[in-house]
Amino acid sequence: MSGGWEALPLLDELLSYVATTDWMLPTAIQEEAIPLILGGGDVLAAAETGSGKTGAFALPVLQLCVEEYREKREGKRGVVKTDVRKDEPYFVMSSVDRDPSISLASGGLTVQTRKENGWAGVRCTTGVASGSYSFAVKCEDEGIVRVGVASSAARLELGKDTASYGFGGTGMKVQSSKFEKWGESYGKGDVVGCYFSIGEDRRVQVGWTKNGKDLGIGFDTVVGESELEGGLFPTVAMKNAQCTFDLGAGGLGSLGGVAFSEADEAVLVKNENARGEQDTEGGGYTTGWNGNGPLAIVLEPVRDLAEQTYNTFASLASNLNDPPIKAALLVGGYSPKPVLERLKNNDVDVLVGTVPIISQFMKQKKINPKRCKFFVLDEADQLAEKDNVEGVKAIYSMLPRSKLDLQVCFFSATLHSESVKSLVSEICSKPMWIDLKGKESVPDTVHHCVIRVDPKKHDLDNLVLAKSINLLGSEAKKWVVTDAVHHKYGKVEEEVEWEVMSEEEKMSQRIKAMKPVVLLKLIEQLDMEQVLVFCRTNLDCDHLEKFFVAAGGGGKFSGKKEGGKQGIYSCCVLAGMRSQQERKQNLEAFKDGEVRILIATDVAARGIDVSGLPYVVNMTLPEQSENYIHRVGRVGRAERMGLAISLVAANVKEKVWWCQNKKKPPQFDRRLFDEGGNCKWQSEGKMMHEVEKRLGNLKVTPIQLPHLDLPPDIQQMLKSGGYGEMQGTDASNPDFAIHLAELVGEVRELGALEFNLQTNWLRSVYRKAQEGEEGEGMGQMQINADGKHSSSMFGLQLPGEGAGGGVDK
Repeated sequence: MSGGWEALPLLDELLSYVATTDWMLPTAIQEEAIPLILGGGDVLAAAETGSGKTGAFALPVLQLCVEEYREKREGKRGVVKTDVRKDEPYFVMSSVDRDPSISLASGGLTVQTRKENGWAGVRCTTGVASGSYSFAVKCEDEGIVRVGVASSAARLELGKDTASYGFGGTGMKVQSSKFEKWGESYGKGDVVGCYFSIGEDRRVQVGWTKNGKDLGIGFDTVVGESELEGGLFPTVAMKNAQCTFDLGAGGLGSLGGVAFSEADEAVLVKNENARGEQDTEGGGYTTGWNGNGPLAIVLEPVRDLAEQTYNTFASLASNLNDPPIKAALLVGGYSPKPVLERLKNNDVDVLVGTVPIISQFMKQKKINPKRCKFFVLDEADQLAEKDNVEGVKAIYSMLPRSKLDLQVCFFSATLHSESVKSLVSEICSKPMWIDLKGKESVPDTVHHCVIRVDPKKHDLDNLVLAKSINLLGSEAKKWVVTDAVHHKYGKVEEEVEWEVMSEEEKMSQRIKAMKPVVLLKLIEQLDMEQVLVFCRTNLDCDHLEKFFVAAGGGGKFSGKKEGGKQGIYSCCVLAGMRSQQERKQNLEAFKDGEVRILIATDVAARGIDVSGLPYVVNMTLPEQSENYIHRVGRVGRAERMGLAISLVAANVKEKVWWCQNKKKPPQFDRRLFDEGGNCKWQSEGKMMHEVEKRLGNLKVTPIQLPHLDLPPDIQQMLKSGGYGEMQGTDASNPDFAIHLAELVGEVRELGALEFNLQTNWLRSVYRKAQEGEEGEGMGQMQINADGKHSSSMFGLQLPGEGAGGGVDK
């Protein structure tokens, strides 16, 4: 970026703090995202892990919090006036009785949804019990709108129930889920009027107009007393659309009704679904809330990441004093009382936390969402998965959307999964995409290899795994502890049930026993001094740790000690079942070189950044190919070369744990999940095929068992200094020399062009000097008798004014 940090529209206080850090220049994601977030609107940003994503949303969110306070202090944000009479109930659309994807503008009359799959509905805060009335709705966006009236007991999908009458943009009327072609179609720019009456005999008549033209009465029915209890309310259901209500449009159609907002107070009915209704400025959940709540809520998938993000906010905010912006962290493992007390005292502006904790305290009214203007989802692809997505939607549904300026920001390494796209369609409004990675974008600084492990073909018993300790495969197998899927009673301490297992199950068990042995051989073969190993479950991590401890003959890692690595295969675990303190300690030990092997799950490894990490090994492939990209993204950073190796079961399936809700492995019931058990069969061959498709044109090099003879390009890389080193030498990147040769001609041409441009400028100055006009800044220029410059001053000759042009110099 040519202008550096100063070119970004950030507050001086934030720039001053950045100047004290090692953030020399803004990264690509910071350069793109910061102006867009500051400009308003929803933002979706995809960039590699470790590319500065946290700073990309933390800096603008902090600045917007400052601006919010300053504008209120200066009186630029006053109370929003509406047409509602103060002595009457609000004639606005409900911010509570609505689909979670519905947003409301200030004043409560403009509604919007970006939900494309399924209908999103919203009802008015006030209804009527009798009389004749009319109102109008203007369609302001593409999409489908269905306008009408419904009882408060009816579903929000207008037309689903008996006391629910709708007319849609496709030219269909609907009641009790019965559709009938009627009227004419309408869309963007059209104004649809709805007129209706409720008689004393419970006779209901509903008709519509289009741009002033009466389309007639669509429904004329008598309904049951229970169905009409609570009156009728103006209602709209939409798909990916925006519209604005005019509840003061009277006299429409043939019934001659008054404007809905002019209804007599005696017939008005309160919407019982809208208790705790917000005010028309997005301001007031009325009762029982704890303080005013934060301006920004930032969600993270795991506690470790939440803590890192909170630290970033706290550090960046330390330089903000007018006004001060305060961040807080709310996650499991810590007492929530101090943070809840701060929330009660309105002492939190930015709240960072995990989905379950934030959702829990919002439901308990311990976190008031009424002020929230910024909703940030970090590592959004994981937040969109089944374990988190319902919690995210629950939080979003409680946010005050009586303003359309609530900003929703998605940040992740990848945002192309179907689950992310579905969530975006529900909670974002015309988001702006920043895709610095792309669906097929994988760093070319990572080499990909696969070792296909075939239990029918490979015998590892006589394989020498480690010459230094004369370790054979047959001996190493004794230390392998598998995940108990094939153990008696599903217990780790019990024996494998070989005698009752099918052939398919036997192959599955052998794969489990072979992979740790292959991994040990691989570590020795490549002389890996630092490697991150991904396992499928916390249980697998624990068992692999025990294997390495036994193979190395040392004790389990127990904290940093003098003397470097502890044991030949020193290792530690980064998994969810370990305490926060232990995970911190283990990660720091790995970063500092105290241990050789870090064993982790996908969730626990989110967001970790180890400078110059050379190797990643997948003990088992991830369920989704996108998670493979996350895993291998730990290597190949900052133009350093990295190697990612996957151990893949070849020609056989493996039976793995896939537990029912709230259960963790191991379990007694090892039936398949669909049968009520806790297991499933997976084919790594198919999974590897998906990974290869995801990698596109990038080559996946096979490494052959049993001896793991390395391909020539990997051997060359190891000889030239190894992985974890900077990219750019001929050895580390064979294509670099070719690319450099291609650039030589272009660089020479560019140099000649620059030389000629400067020469022409100098000539113009010389001419002025000869004419007695001294050029700017040329007062000390010496001109020889022949009109040429003094070579002693400039040290060069101009083309055509002496021997040579010197371009090649």
